[in-house]
Amino acid sequence: MSGRSIRAKLSGVRALSTILIALALAHPAGAQVFGASERTGRSLWVSAGTGWAQGGDLNDGVSQSTWSLGQYSPLRASLEFERRGQSLGFAVSHATVPLTYNGPGCAQCDADIDALQMMGTVRIGGGGPGQGFHQVLEFGGGVTQWSNLTSRGPGTIAPMTADNDLTFQIGYGFGLNLGESFAVTIVQDVSTSIHQKDGLSAGESRTLTQRTTRLGARLRLGR
Repeated sequence: MSGRSIRAKLSGVRALSTILIALALAHPAGAQVFGASERTGRSLWVSAGTGWAQGGDLNDGVSQSTWSLGQYSPLRASLEFERRGQSLGFAVSHATVPLTYNGPGCAQCDADIDALQMMGTVRIGGGGPGQGFHQVLEFGGGVTQWSNLTSRGPGTIAPMTADNDLTFQIGYGFGLNLGESFAVTIVQDVSTSIHQKDGLSAGESRTLTQRTTRLGARLRLGR
């Protein structure tokens, strides 16, 4: 991903953050705190979005290599069943992540890897009628699947089989309801993935912690 592309995405994140904060200041304090929604029925929401994720280093003992992940923009979609401002759902995100691979046959090589994340979610703070701006708290648990590791230059990287890492996530942010059936959100989340320990020495870390700023849009399909 080019530096220009990353700067453009960051500009978008900052712009939406500024708008939401300004709207928060314009609303009464009572509209900015958690509380049960006035909506008593169940609702089905679908959402989609993207964002900006930081990288990190991941040690892979099977290939005896280290993956230094770069910055990337995952695409995410989710389905949620909501009741009284709280919801249970399922989210899927995907990204092709740029990285620097350091291992046998390819030292400090530019490469890409696919990251597919599948996660059950709990969301608190959907906002109710008359509550335009609101806070959001999210929890998630599932797996991150790494696959299709390929070199982008000279050097040879051995083919890998899909590798699933247990992943936990917590996020906090803000939402803005634009009517009763549409909302926009900005959420900062932190996730921790636990990689396999095969081939790693006792002192090598097998966890990856990442921070992601997500921008999303939500659409309510029913009551």
